[in-house]
Amino acid sequence: MESVAQNRLSQTHKLVLWIVENAVERHARDERASFYLRPLFEGVLSAAELTSKLAEQVFTRGRRRSNQPPDILPPSTEGQELLERQPFFDFLRRWISSLDGEEILINDPNFEVEDLAYLKVIKSASPSSRVIIVTRRQSLSVADLDVRGVYLSFWRDHISEQRPPNTRLLFLDTADGVSPFPDVLILGETTGVLLGAPLRQFGIGKPNSMRHLESAAVEPVRQTVRELILGEVVDVSGQKTDCFMFRL
Repeated sequence: MESVAQNRLSQTHKLVLWIVENAVERHARDERASFYLRPLFEGVLSAAELTSKLAEQVFTRGRRRSNQPPDILPPSTEGQELLERQPFFDFLRRWISSLDGEEILINDPNFEVEDLAYLKVIKSASPSSRVIIVTRRQSLSVADLDVRGVYLSFWRDHISEQRPPNTRLLFLDTADGVSPFPDVLILGETTGVLLGAPLRQFGIGKPNSMRHLESAAVEPVRQTVRELILGEVVDVSGQKTDCFMFRL
């Protein structure tokens, strides 16, 4: 059972059914059947109750999100500044270094392979940080089976011969092709920044706006992304959302 607990929830119930079936078959004619089977029966009931409560929480959050407008972050000029590209990269290095190894979440609906340059900035500032990149599936220009190879080749050929940081890329797929996360974001675990231009255009030719975000704005986005990775949310901001993910 300890080994079963390490599996995904979608696989666990099949394994538990197999264990229960074998236990019943083995002890059906045993005089001490209740000694072996009753704890198993009670454990299955407890697990079913826990699963029911977890499912209720997920569906409740999903219904709440389905009524939210696509703009998760309200417009504001508070904490906003204008930066050119190099000062922005300098800020990123200082800020990410201060996060002391926190997981970094990057969201850009139009993320391209050239934007992997941001991973080099993150790795130089915090080598142990893990990274999640979120974008829309329609930004892909190659078949799904080729994506990981294309990204790794670009990293090795154009950015660094060293390994990239521990990175997961999450591609969201919606019916209309519009990302349920329209903003360009770089988030730590409790703070972050909202950018006024796509990553590859930020600060090139002219300064762009950057707004600082606090925990109240960061946590809803991070929580939704965590649930998408676990396969627990299919409705984000009123859109049915599938995802395709790989590790870099």
